[in-house]
Amino acid sequence: MSCTAGEDPVASCGGLAPSAAGPARWRRLGALAAVAVLGWSCATDDAAPGSAATHQGVVPATAAMVGPAPSAPAATAATEPAVPVVLRPGEGVQVRAAGGPRPGSGFVGEVYRQMLGELGYSVSEPRDLVVPGSSVAYLYLAEGEFDVWLDGRYPYDEVWLDGQRFDGSRVGDHVMALGQGHPVDAWMGWLISKDFADEHGVYTLDALNDDPAAVAAFDVADAVPGNGKADILTLPEGVLSGDVHAAQVAFSGWDRIALVRLGSEEFFALDERFEEAASRGVPMIAVASSPSELVAKLRPGHEVYWLGVEGFLDDSNPLGHPDGELFSQWTRGIDGTGGHGSLGPDECPSAAADPQGLCPLGWVASTRTVAASTEFAASNPAAAVLLDAVFVSAADVSQALVREAQGTDPAALASEWIAANRASVDEWLTAARTAASGG
Repeated sequence: MSCTAGEDPVASCGGLAPSAAGPARWRRLGALAAVAVLGWSCATDDAAPGSAATHQGVVPATAAMVGPAPSAPAATAATEPAVPVVLRPGEGVQVRAAGGPRPGSGFVGEVYRQMLGELGYSVSEPRDLVVPGSSVAYLYLAEGEFDVWLDGRYPYDEVWLDGQRFDGSRVGDHVMALGQGHPVDAWMGWLISKDFADEHGVYTLDALNDDPAAVAAFDVADAVPGNGKADILTLPEGVLSGDVHAAQVAFSGWDRIALVRLGSEEFFALDERFEEAASRGVPMIAVASSPSELVAKLRPGHEVYWLGVEGFLDDSNPLGHPDGELFSQWTRGIDGTGGHGSLGPDECPSAAADPQGLCPLGWVASTRTVAASTEFAASNPAAAVLLDAVFVSAADVSQALVREAQGTDPAALASEWIAANRASVDEWLTAARTAASGG
């Protein structure tokens, strides 16, 4: 199978493309995953070249590696030999890796690839096989088309575990999500020009809708000037995340707010449009996600704020969408906070009024994960432990996206990130080697 994201906003902006070959239930499950996201080699040998350790991939465990040995009676002269630590447990193993369309997937995929290389694995270039969405990725992982997909999101992708393979068996019996315990730091929501928000005191979409004077001021130079509404920019037609936004507007009863569905080219130029508006002092509200180049450039708390939402969309399906009951932002979330994000009042002023000090984004936050075939994970415990442990923050991904846009290759950015985070990297690699050694 060969899949590329191309310029299709459904692939590039997070609206996922369910497999046409799958059963109807699979396509229906696509709605939940599709609303989730926008559109989210520096190998070193541990032994000298030519040494026995390099060729055999093992060295005897030392006290420094395994910690102090427990005290033993002086008369005990013989002890069992130490279990050798496998330095390159992946030597000779080919890993078929696939990437994805989410922002930063090229950079993060390279981080995974290079770290697996330090364990001896030979990993295909994730950028050579870009799978356009979770629906396709989970199905074809279950079918054995590749070993790992390096662009997952939790909790959004968990729905695909209940999908069906072509033979009718459950996908979750053949695929697992690694990295579910990572910090939740990937957001989706609305950005508003900071100067306008501060001038009018509007820090939630509800506050804007309820303030006719603020709406009138916003309407002067927004996307559709003079229509009596605050026009806010969202995803292109065909991307289900935009359908969720429309449902949120109807659910909240925002009668002075109108959505403008951008075209594909307009959406991809949204960061430039926001920057240009900010430079002219023109207010703007647009959908955004983090990690993203847009967030890195505009810096919430400086040029923009994250807007809050007073009531989160539930499963009432106010617009009668065929899958609208799956759009709820209440019923999912790793930490049980629903549509909140751990953003403080400096970036999201409405967090100051939240009992838990969280930003009421109205969209379930997520974390990056790796989907792996259970067969591969079972056969390669070192790789499974490593991929479960590696965490690249959304802030780091956003900064990498800015440098990618300036022409820096993702592989070079990954090498820099690994060098800058060497202490954590070494901890993760040690855990992986310990797993391979039966520890």
